[in-house]
Amino acid sequence: MKRQKKQADKETRQGPPATDQRRDDDDEAVTINGVAQMLDVSPVTVWRMVRDGTLPTPFYPRSRQPRWSRGDLREAREKMRMTPREAKAKAREAKLAAQETGSAAD
Repeated sequence: MKRQKKQADKETRQGPPATDQRRDDDDEAVTINGVAQMLDVSPVTVWRMVRDGTLPTPFYPRSRQPRWSRGDLREAREKMRMTPREAKAKAREAKLAAQETGSAAD
């Protein structure tokens, strides 16, 4: 009986599994400069990424004050992340394209 109580107390202290929990700051609003800093790009590039569909569209709590939720930005950044195989294939394509343009110039 004591063992079951200890196990129940331990589970209560730990809470639900981490995979089921959202991060506490996922709903935090991030400004354009915060997004640019987070992605290590300029604010102009952030707007290009929104236009291209790479980043979600912002919400506007007030006029002319775009904000993004941190959770949405995390999801978008994960989608942008390439696997090593994809990165290698992209580098290979770029190398072949450079060779073709180099041989076409001759």
